[in-house]
Amino acid sequence: MLLYILVGLAFCLGAGAVLGSFFGVTKLPGLLLQRKLEARLEEVAMGPDVEPVADGQAKALLKVAQGGPMPAIDRFVGGTTRGSALGRWIEQSGVKTTISAVLLAGIGVAVALGFVVMLLVKAQWGFLLGAIIGFALPFMFLNMKRGKRVHAFEEGFPEALD
Repeated sequence: MLLYILVGLAFCLGAGAVLGSFFGVTKLPGLLLQRKLEARLEEVAMGPDVEPVADGQAKALLKVAQGGPMPAIDRFVGGTTRGSALGRWIEQSGVKTTISAVLLAGIGVAVALGFVVMLLVKAQWGFLLGAIIGFALPFMFLNMKRGKRVHAFEEGFPEALD
C-alpha cells in the first residue's frame, strides 16, 4: 500500500514538473512581453504632463471604460449597433452605469412588476403586461435623464459661445 502511495506521489511530482517546465518555456515569455507592452501603453496613454494622484496612480488621457456587473454582456452587446447606441444613450444621460447593469435592472424590474401586476389583476396575462412595462422602466428613466441633460446643454450652449 505504501508503495502505491509513493508511486502516485512520484507521478504527481513528475507530471507537475513536466507541466511547469512546459508552461515556463512556452507561456512565460509571452506573458512577460504582454506585461511590458501594457506598461508601455499605459506610459504613452498618460502623456507628458500628467500629475500623480494621491494613491500613486496618474490621471490618464484616455477614457477608461467602467466595468459592469457582467463584462461579457457589456462587450457582446456593446459590439452591436443597438448596443453602441444604448452605450451612447447611457453616456448622454450622465448616469454612471453600464449596458449590462441597465439590462439586469430591466430584467429585475420586469420580473418584480410582472408578479405584482399578475397578483393585482389575478390573471396570467398580467405577468406579461407587467414584465413589458417593468423592462421599459429603466430605459424610460435613461431617456428622461438624457432629455433633461440635453435640454440643459442646449440652454447653456449659446451663453458659452458668447
